[in-house]
Amino acid sequence: MKTYCHHCGTALLPAAAFCHTCGTEVPDAVRQQTHVAPHVRAVALARMGHLDEAIAAYEDIIAHAPDDAGAFVALATLRIAARDAAGAETLLRDALALDEAHAVAWAYLGALLLERAAVSDAEDAFALALRHAPENCIVRLKRGEAFLRLGRTYDAVQELTHAVMLPPPDTETGTYARTLLKAARAQAARSVSRTPVGGTASASPRRLVRWMGAGGRGREASA
Repeated sequence: MKTYCHHCGTALLPAAAFCHTCGTEVPDAVRQQTHVAPHVRAVALARMGHLDEAIAAYEDIIAHAPDDAGAFVALATLRIAARDAAGAETLLRDALALDEAHAVAWAYLGALLLERAAVSDAEDAFALALRHAPENCIVRLKRGEAFLRLGRTYDAVQELTHAVMLPPPDTETGTYARTLLKAARAQAARSVSRTPVGGTASASPRRLVRWMGAGGRGREASA
């Protein structure tokens, strides 16, 4: 017989200690035989906005599975949300020490490096993310987000268009990608509307001297 979360109504997994949707604790009386996976609980806590509890849950996962690169990356994203950039960068580098081909870790690391103006290192991180997983939604999303921050609006539109065509890891990521693409398109439209009659649209600012182009092959010169 199925049981349901008294908080959100979601059908519970057998013997779930916490609802996998909202993170609410399940009373002992309704548990059956198996336990919810630790990752499921951590994701649920993060989804519900229980940041401190989600961080603690991932720290517990890492304590019991120190070779779980995915847990390091997930915890890093929560550290970013908590505005702990230094802690997040350390976690991402730990993840890459475990799995140097972890594209999502490279993508988030690129974003953090760009945040502190380490442009050359950021471009290298994004290039590695793209090399290891060119069809990963997060990789394309973070790269498009970086282009937009740099004022490279048309490159951002191209990259974010690619991102929204790929399967997102969750609904929230998909929604954010579409929202960012809409903003990039609006910004591009404003740039076109400011172009003088008979003139040509000015190029987007080129702050990345050696930014890797599509597929991680091309290099661009600074304007």
